[in-house]
Parts: sequence; C-alpha cells; structure tokens
Amino acid sequence: MLKIRLSRVGKKNSPAYRIVVTEHYKPVKAGFIEHIGFYNPRSKQFQIDKEKLGLWMKKGATCSNTINNLLVREKIFTKDKVIKITRIPKKKEEERPKSVEKKPEVDKK
Repeated sequence: MLKIRLSRVGKKNSPAYRIVVTEHYKPVKAGFIEHIGFYNPRSKQFQIDKEKLGLWMKKGATCSNTINNLLVREKIFTKDKVIKITRIPKKKEEERPKSVEKKPEVDKK
C-alpha cells in the first residue's frame, strides 16, 4: 500500500521535511518512490506538486495524518482535519479500587 508521508531532512535542531511517496511498511529514512514536495515547520513553507499528488492519489496512495492536515490547512483538501487519537492513561495504583479478599473465618474452640 502506498503512503504519502514526511521524510525528515536537515540539520540537528533544524528540521525540514520532504513529502514523499513510499510503501507504508518501509522505514522513514529508507528509499522512496517519488519526491513530490517539501515542508519547513520553522518558516511554515509548504510546497507540493498538485499534479503528482493527484496522480498518486488516483493510483491508490493514501496520506498520513500530518500530510492530510497540512493539505487541509493549505486548502488543497476540503476534508476535515484528522485528530490523532491518544491512549487513555491508566489510573494510578492509589486511584484504583483495591480488592479486599476476605479470609474464611475458622472457629477455634
């Protein structure tokens, strides 16, 4: 399955991202099929080749949540933003109800 996602490039503490088309199971830093744009979160620069994006979407590629949100923000997509679902934190030991085991009482006579 093809995925359109970000691939990090740039120096340490100075992130920049390429927008690439790749297989979903490959690591982020592994090779990619095609480079279709870039995103710089510091300067908020965002550029994507809309023709290539449409071509890959027709071929069945899906966008990652971040790419989808960027495309919605730039008004390329009209869909809603994707909200990342976070795990519900477990309750601490103190907040959990403690189970009380009753020992059977033995009559000593």
